Amino acid sequence: MTPTRKKPKVELASGYGVNWAIINAIPPREVRVAYTQTDSVGENAGLIRGDTILAVDGFDINDNTDEGVAALNAGLAPKLNETHTFRVKTMLGEERDVTLLAQEVQQTPVQNAKVIPFNGKNVGYVQFNQFISIAQPKLIEAINTFSSAQIDALVLDMRYNGGGALALSSQLGYMVAGPGRTSNRIFNQAIDNGKGNLYKNDNQRISPFYNREINYSTYEFTANTLPNLDLDTVYILATGDTCSASESLINGLRGIDVNVVLIGETTCGKPYGFFPTPNCGNVFYTIQFKSSNEKGFGDYADGFSPSQSPSVATDVKGCVVADDFEHLLGSNDEALLSTALSHISTGQCPTVVPKSPRQAPPLVSDGLPIPAPASILQSNAIYLPVK
Repeated sequence: MTPTRKKPKVELASGYGVNWAIINAIPPREVRVAYTQTDSVGENAGLIRGDTILAVDGFDINDNTDEGVAALNAGLAPKLNETHTFRVKTMLGEERDVTLLAQEVQQTPVQNAKVIPFNGKNVGYVQFNQFISIAQPKLIEAINTFSSAQIDALVLDMRYNGGGALALSSQLGYMVAGPGRTSNRIFNQAIDNGKGNLYKNDNQRISPFYNREINYSTYEFTANTLPNLDLDTVYILATGDTCSASESLINGLRGIDVNVVLIGETTCGKPYGFFPTPNCGNVFYTIQFKSSNEKGFGDYADGFSPSQSPSVATDVKGCVVADDFEHLLGSNDEALLSTALSHISTGQCPTVVPKSPRQAPPLVSDGLPIPAPASILQSNAIYLPVK
């Protein structure tokens, strides 16, 4: 069977390789570095998670004049080969100027893969930012590392993973759960909107858990079987920026009764999908299907929510924790990971759940609401509202 889901997102983008956290989009604004792409302009300039932007090209971050807002957007969403200077405050309170040249940036969707010894257990941790084709070899490498270490638990940090290829999500589901739990089981069932006749038969409409590598240039399987961890439980770190294929992973694993423990915040809520449709030089992205799992559940348009006492279908066992910009991703002290490690040891949420020191209101981007408390945007996206 050939996978027929939509192709991964573009792997090159114009910018600095910096992903911004928009904690407050209107004055008093708060814009911080969420993470950087590996070996990018931003990383090589020393920008790290938690750095706060104070000014862009001499314009204060709270400047609300037309000229000021235009300058802030131009710097934070640069065109190719533009140079902009940022005044930055580090987590230690130090201020410095950083000049960045916008270039084509190679995405690095898999970062920080490591084994964490914690209270006598080996915990696999990986930051996974995007379901795109170049993630496949790095995910395989991470799973092989975790398998060799004989990990006791796995933490997938998908707090900023906005989705991508459903086929890769299916592959990751197999690598987590293994053949015994996924053989002849359904990962995803696409429910057609009835208007496009997208699927000729169930072989096109229904996706199993893919157990082989995929050549994403042809969308055909190779002969290589994927490694797996054979886990009955997986910990997923999530925020309102956890969307689409990330939510399909949560839903697909729950559909075969793998225990998903959700740590963080409610996911974005995107059970819908599409195939890009060219027409007269334009490409249209219209909702064409809804995804569901083996049990037929796909009604999570409001997202999946962590809960210590799940009571509705979209509640997932876990702990509510706000995103933490005071610690690096992958640090044992970072709030979401710290909570996951505690839960792995005790089976319970901490009595005092770590929270970010800032609780932000719903955000605004060009007059439209976007998920709170922070929205993560690539450095090629405009997001500050013009007054």
